[in-house]
Amino acid sequence: MPHLDHFLGYGTIALGLVFAILAFRLLQSEQKLRMPRRPVLTAIYAFIALSLASVVIGGLLEIATRSEKTGAQSSQPWARRGEWTSQEFSDVLAASREKIAGGLVLAESMKGDLKMGERKTLSIAFSPEQCKVYLVMAKPPAEVDAAIEASESAVVTAFGREPHISFGRICLAKERTAGAVLTIKMVRGSAPFVAEVYALR
Repeated sequence: MPHLDHFLGYGTIALGLVFAILAFRLLQSEQKLRMPRRPVLTAIYAFIALSLASVVIGGLLEIATRSEKTGAQSSQPWARRGEWTSQEFSDVLAASREKIAGGLVLAESMKGDLKMGERKTLSIAFSPEQCKVYLVMAKPPAEVDAAIEASESAVVTAFGREPHISFGRICLAKERTAGAVLTIKMVRGSAPFVAEVYALR
């Protein structure tokens, strides 16, 4: 059958379609005979059943795969791969901001464009026993690095780090007041970036 390999590249659903076409052709050729052969008709019906089963199984697998991908993207909106448009960057940033710092108060922020090798710093002020959440994101395919410089009394916990995003928490020890510095460096490409710090309590 021509282009069979091409059809099979589409998976189980396409395999079911191939079986259905083969069953149809066999049925056509059998109808041309004066006396259809019972064993051949049985084989054709088996082919039809196999094609229906392939389509149903393929459909269920496709639904499960898409649901898994959608779930992964909704739980980690920043996990989208490939190059993003400006609108996609804006949408993913908003979804990531909601996921990471939803309901928190923005305390410090910075945004702009960075070229490869360039650095920017954002000063973070703390009151005693305060925790803050930081979020740094650049527009892929650019890659950005975020580093926290803080006193020994601060506890820094990185929650997530991918080539284009870093986020985590900084907490100040009891009865201390100090600051921290968030350093943002573009390690690959040139792109817009956003650095935000939210007060946790």
